[in-house]
Amino acid sequence: MAPGSHNYGAGAQAAHIQTALSEPETFYACPMEVVDDPVLAPDEKRAVLKNWAWNEYLIDLATAEGMPENARPTRLDEVELALLALEGSTQRFQTRLSPVRSRIAA
Repeated sequence: MAPGSHNYGAGAQAAHIQTALSEPETFYACPMEVVDDPVLAPDEKRAVLKNWAWNEYLIDLATAEGMPENARPTRLDEVELALLALEGSTQRFQTRLSPVRSRIAA
C-alpha cells in the first residue's frame, strides 16, 4: 500500500490502529510506511513499530532454531531504521514547538 492510502473517517480509526498493531507486516508494505501514516499519532506509530520489531525477532529466533517455514530475510534492520526516523521526526516537531511554549508561558 502506498503511504497515505489509509484514509478513514474517525469511526474507523480504532480498527485501523488495531489492525496495524496486530499485523503490521501485512498492513504495511514496509516499516517506513508506518512513519508516514497520517492516521496514527507518534505514540501509536512507535507501538506498531515496536510490535513489528518483536515479530521480526521471533521469526529470526524460529529461523535460527531450524524452522524452515520461517526462512526469509529479516526486516529487523528496516524496522529499527523506521523507529529512528520516527524519533528524529518527533524530536524535530517538539523542537519547533518549544519557542511557542516559552512565549505562551511568558
